[in-house]
Amino acid sequence: MTKYPAARGFSLMETLIAMAFAATILLPACFWLYHSRASQAAWDKFRATQALESELNRAVLLRWDHDAIRETSSPFYLKLVLHIERNADETRILGQALDRQGRPLAELKAGYFAEAP
Repeated sequence: MTKYPAARGFSLMETLIAMAFAATILLPACFWLYHSRASQAAWDKFRATQALESELNRAVLLRWDHDAIRETSSPFYLKLVLHIERNADETRILGQALDRQGRPLAELKAGYFAEAP
């Protein structure tokens, strides 16, 4: 009769129990991190930058010559402020995206030169 050597390492059942235990701790922690305030603030800045960039592109393409303020409420409130500055042949557009409390979320600049005659 041969004796089997002592088993070393983890069995499949022990590994599955350890994975289930880790998942019950790590999964809620991941959801908490995903929905944290820092993550939400980063998404707000990203959306504000995208909306402001779109508005600046529109202003450059249409060659706006006046200041503009636009408010959006979808998917969240934004106030987009565009200020036009002219200096000889150059036109600069300074854009700012503000939240509901008036805090700046994003600032972008664009510019173009007058077309040659």
